Amino acid sequence: MNTDPIADFLIRLQNAAGAGKVAVDVPFSNFKLAIAKLLEENNYLKIVPAKSKTGRKILHLELVKDGSRFKLQGVERLSKVSRRVYEPASNLRLVKRGHGLLVVSTSQGLMTGTKARQAGLGGELLFKIW
Repeated sequence: MNTDPIADFLIRLQNAAGAGKVAVDVPFSNFKLAIAKLLEENNYLKIVPAKSKTGRKILHLELVKDGSRFKLQGVERLSKVSRRVYEPASNLRLVKRGHGLLVVSTSQGLMTGTKARQAGLGGELLFKIW
């Protein structure tokens, strides 16, 4: 039983990049789809429509390469099931000096840390990706 599906999603992406795999399949949920769309907008991965042979919904994701290596180099989960981390807009900082993303769950949906700061919205810090 998986108690943190978002951490599982992120680790699957990180492990696929580390192993040199171009594509990865993850179990479907609407929240994972929203995260995948946000990462697709920021050119970390590409969503490919797929259907499972077993009848369960899956997300088929392709990792984006930047030259000879994957753009996704690392990920860090900030909020966990046991400890939620909330920050106001004034405390949202850049990740890796602007070379990464901070993903924040705000009252207006998922957004990057820079967009949340510009909108003046704080929220739950989900993860950093670079």
